[in-house]
Amino acid sequence: MQVQSLMLTQHKLTMNDTDTTSKTTTPMEIDTEDQQIACENLLNEHLQKIKRQIEYYGKELDEKQSTFIRFTSTIQETIEIHVQTYGIKPLEMKRD
Repeated sequence: MQVQSLMLTQHKLTMNDTDTTSKTTTPMEIDTEDQQIACENLLNEHLQKIKRQIEYYGKELDEKQSTFIRFTSTIQETIEIHVQTYGIKPLEMKRD
């Protein structure tokens, strides 16, 4: 609910007040439909941004791996296990 409220607040700041609908509906229906559309649009924008970041970091990882002469699958597995175990904890601590 907090996320939807934040998304709707952002949408209202950027929404154009001259938008009208051609069918007859109640103000509550319009608000609900507009809110749903606004939330979906903002969510899609955030998902696209995250996808671009994942692609960027994936390419960056591939480039860095290709520069190591003896980069083996064992080393890669060790790094993945370490990141999965410890990678998120520093971010959580910084956020709090």
